[in-house]
Amino acid sequence: SITGFNKDTFNGGADLDVSDLQLFQGLTDDAETTDISQEFQVVSDYDGAFNFTGGLFLYKSEAFIDLSLSGIGPAAQAPNPDVRAAYATYGGELFGGGGEVDITAIAPFGEVYYEVNDEWKFTVGARINREEKELDYNQNYVADLSSNGIDPVNRRYYFQQRGDSISSTEFTPKFVASYKPI
Repeated sequence: SITGFNKDTFNGGADLDVSDLQLFQGLTDDAETTDISQEFQVVSDYDGAFNFTGGLFLYKSEAFIDLSLSGIGPAAQAPNPDVRAAYATYGGELFGGGGEVDITAIAPFGEVYYEVNDEWKFTVGARINREEKELDYNQNYVADLSSNGIDPVNRRYYFQQRGDSISSTEFTPKFVASYKPI
């Protein structure tokens, strides 16, 4: 049995105009990915001409991100001190987006080996991978910080997508004839 677990989190900013001026910034407010995998194997002892490997692979991933891009705009003159503070951090017009996706996969696999003699070995195998990607949400928005746009209520969404999914099944056969001269 083989088990894997990975959790990545990130938040931070980037100076996108590559200058000392605060013209264009990017900020990943929050991003996280969690991956879990499990593989079960049954393997012969490789003692003799006939051997095999078989098993089942399972995978689950959950990921989300919330990010924003900003630049100079009218928010520097806003009467609301919270908006001016946000402008000092983010800039004027705020473009943002975020999304969350879940991936689930299951893949049974197997191979059979037959060693005819010391020179020839034949392998037949297959893997069937079933994968589903489920989009919980995906959205992009523009917000004018001068109207307190950092509040989600004041965002102007120009793209929102919820509850979409795709799935696929892939069959991968394997046929090998190996020759090793003595």
